[in-house]
Amino acid sequence: MRKTLLFAVLFLAATFSTALYAQETQDESEGSKKKSEKGVHPYKDEGWAEKNTNWSIMLEGGMAFIDGDFVQTNDFIPYTAIRPSGGIFLEYSFNPTWGIALGYNYANYGARPKDASKLPDYLSDRDKRYLIFGHMHSAELNLTFNFANAWFPNRSRNIFNMYFIAGAGVGFYKSYYFSATNSYEPQFSKLDISTAPTTADEFAQYKRDNKYNATGLIDLGLALEFNVSRGLAIGLKGIYKVTMTDKIDTRIKGSNNDNIEYAALTLRWKVGATKKNHAKNYSSGGALMGMRAGKQEPQKDTIVINNVDTIYSSRIDTLVLVDKEVSTVQVVSKSTPDQRYYVYFDVDKHELNDQTLIGIQQFAGRLEEDTSLCVVLTGYCDHTGTEAYNEKLAQRRADAVYNELINVYGIPKDRLLPIGKGKLANVKKAYGPNRRVEMRFVSKEDLEKQRKEWEEKKQLKTEVTDKGQAQVKATSAKNNGVNSNINTELFDENSPWIDAVTTRRGMSLAKLARKYYNGTTDAWVYIYEANQVQIPNPDKLSEGLNLMIPRLTAEQLQPEVIEAKLKEVGK
Repeated sequence: MRKTLLFAVLFLAATFSTALYAQETQDESEGSKKKSEKGVHPYKDEGWAEKNTNWSIMLEGGMAFIDGDFVQTNDFIPYTAIRPSGGIFLEYSFNPTWGIALGYNYANYGARPKDASKLPDYLSDRDKRYLIFGHMHSAELNLTFNFANAWFPNRSRNIFNMYFIAGAGVGFYKSYYFSATNSYEPQFSKLDISTAPTTADEFAQYKRDNKYNATGLIDLGLALEFNVSRGLAIGLKGIYKVTMTDKIDTRIKGSNNDNIEYAALTLRWKVGATKKNHAKNYSSGGALMGMRAGKQEPQKDTIVINNVDTIYSSRIDTLVLVDKEVSTVQVVSKSTPDQRYYVYFDVDKHELNDQTLIGIQQFAGRLEEDTSLCVVLTGYCDHTGTEAYNEKLAQRRADAVYNELINVYGIPKDRLLPIGKGKLANVKKAYGPNRRVEMRFVSKEDLEKQRKEWEEKKQLKTEVTDKGQAQVKATSAKNNGVNSNINTELFDENSPWIDAVTTRRGMSLAKLARKYYNGTTDAWVYIYEANQVQIPNPDKLSEGLNLMIPRLTAEQLQPEVIEAKLKEVGK
């Protein structure tokens, strides 16, 4: 009965999942609105097949027991023994849903007597623990199907997976059994004995002479897995081994074959997953994929060929009409694809985590395949923090991706440009997608143009900062009575500055504003804006900073103007 129930459950589960998977495939092919809104499996998205790793090795350790012919005509009814077993499997994942595994399994099995005193006296205490005793070596080939990717195609994280396992194999077993109907004399799975043993040595010799029998196997089971990291997963696995013989327990009773039930803890090592993305790390929502192609709207000079998602910013070179009943064939001059990929960071962090590394790996594959592509890496932050701090953090994030592409994947420096833009404009939410690096393909000419503009911007900013520092130092020297060549026009009525101040302990921007702007405390925001390169935190000034005090107009000191300025810096 329990066999029938188990087979029914497994059959229904497999049927339901297969039907659901087929429906999703049909929905995708028909372009249903629901599917287009939720997205598709990443391995069906553009670029999935680019240099992934697919192999994994799984070690198993657990318990096995036999489902055999245990019912006897007397009170000598055995108990099923649960015995240690294990195995090792090599699996190849065709995609995040389907895989095939080849491996070896060692299954111990047995049954315990209800009354061990009835067994022969020559048996040792260890042998008297078993009425049936045996083991099986098996080689198995199994097909695995991931329920999670079929049931939850839009989950945002690929942490838990559930697999259906079905396959076949061959097993080699040997066992012995003490027959209650034959004075408890031993009988062996592949050894005929003419005389019963009378000593422990004779019994041991019979066990050695017993040979292995072969049987076909059908495997059915389920497995649960938890992804600990990109490279490791732990799990639970249960398999029902249907054998092709009724001789596993050495007894032939009725028409039911003897079967093996097996449960184990598993440890999976995903080969190469620390450097490349692994098929088992993909989630349908794409969180572990680490990047998604940005949605692009066709431009005036853009043409899409045969509904291909990749958009090329090029003008039409040739237009050919093949036939009245055939769609127009459009040929373009291929240039740089207008695509954007993203990797995301934790709050106030620029270190690369598992998700960003996987995203970079995917992107690097495109750069390795097409050496004509160049990339602008633009770092962003959310709205929290000061502008100066966010610019530095955004630059560190862009540099982290830049260094990974160079050091790990060997992408030449002249094809990359890291830019730190700071916080996103008009964004007031501290959402994760705002903490990102945008990787955008550009042409070589466009890259050099942007590189020149970026270098000029940095140089100008450095010059302004150096000039301000020099002015502050000169003013400080003047205030301390040091003879130096000071620009006397630095603080005249035509200067944008009122004064220069070296910060001391207990000084704050609010106190400086109150001093220089007739008690208008909130005007500190102007002092901060003029010196934000030096001030990471406007709420706390470090000692020894050389600050310039800007000259303000009456309009700038209006309450509504100051309030608007405060909103700009997030205060």
